[in-house]
Amino acid sequence: MDNVQVEARKAFENLPWPHESWESWRRTPIDKFRLKERFQQFSDPSGNKEGLVKPSSIVGGGDAREGWALEVQHTPRSWVYYGSKETQQIELYDWYSEFPKEAASVIQKRIQNLSDRMQAWNLAYPTVGLILRIPPRVRLSAPILIRMEEEGVLSLPHLLVLLERDSEAQIVVRFDARKTQGIFLNGGITYKGEENAHGTLVVDRVLPPSEGSFFLSFEGFLQRDATLHSTEVHVGGPISKSTWKVELEGKGAKAELKGAYMASPGNHIEMDLTQSHRSGNTQSNSLYKGVVASGGKSVFQGLIVVSEGASRTDAYLANRNLLLGSGARADSIPRLHIGNDDVRCTHGSTTGKLNETQLFYLRSRGIPAKEARRILIEGFFEEVISSIPSIYRENVLNHMAETLQYM
Repeated sequence: MDNVQVEARKAFENLPWPHESWESWRRTPIDKFRLKERFQQFSDPSGNKEGLVKPSSIVGGGDAREGWALEVQHTPRSWVYYGSKETQQIELYDWYSEFPKEAASVIQKRIQNLSDRMQAWNLAYPTVGLILRIPPRVRLSAPILIRMEEEGVLSLPHLLVLLERDSEAQIVVRFDARKTQGIFLNGGITYKGEENAHGTLVVDRVLPPSEGSFFLSFEGFLQRDATLHSTEVHVGGPISKSTWKVELEGKGAKAELKGAYMASPGNHIEMDLTQSHRSGNTQSNSLYKGVVASGGKSVFQGLIVVSEGASRTDAYLANRNLLLGSGARADSIPRLHIGNDDVRCTHGSTTGKLNETQLFYLRSRGIPAKEARRILIEGFFEEVISSIPSIYRENVLNHMAETLQYM
């Protein structure tokens, strides 16, 4: 762990803070993040950056609720888990207490790919960190729920997920900061799917509608014949930025990437997606959908990268936006960077408004205007939300319904 931490902190010192002149950040109101001020808050009165970094114990809390294989949540100074019989082989490690060797190599690779100090901050000084390891040939029939929630206005949690060879798991990660007004949450997730590992990952982020800032950096590595089905959901909060990158490193690797986001009046939400094909015979498909209210803004930047040797790559990228008023704005910027001719790579983007004919039909059946709008918006997101494990799907729909009240 010490060597990994040294490398991460060295990267933090060497990398610059994001700048508005960069293509990936020029549409971001960086001043609202108040990065340098936040970093000063991160140090204790003596200037020691270790002030908010403390080890956490891992404590068993009993049985998981029905329908869940494992539930994990952070409390002051400890991770509490609730398990079942089928999760007895799963391994949990606290970032600062025990760092397994197989985790170190993944984080070192992640460090080499860092692009700015914002991302490096989370890896260099995570306020809490959890490592989840699914050993070889362990296949879970029920999902795992991890609550990456902390008390305090400054939070830098990191989660490392290791799905080893021939394993299978569904994982739901929830960042819920509605109880902490004015929170600054800089979260990170690193994921590795080894050969023939099959993972489903859901990230659900909820902020108060008018309070807090959120930044998420995700990078996943998929080896031969590994699959990843990911869904990220972002609702609420005046400013939010997510960078999601999947590296398809082994032949036969596949990624299905989905996202849903809602920008209320005065909200700014950015989604930055990269589908990176490093090996041939790999496949990725993405679909991101957003709803933007009048006075809100969303930015979607999608990029498909195909390396020179990645022949027979099959990649598709799609972004769909729904505007709820004349003052709503949705920027969609899909791009391709192709280094091989033997590929099939396409992208598409659409922006529109609620279908007035459908809205009229629902109203004519006696459905109130707000309810009719909710039904249509829920239908718009169905293609994305349906990929979320059924046990958690209702939670997401409820969060969206709450956000619609402000739109």
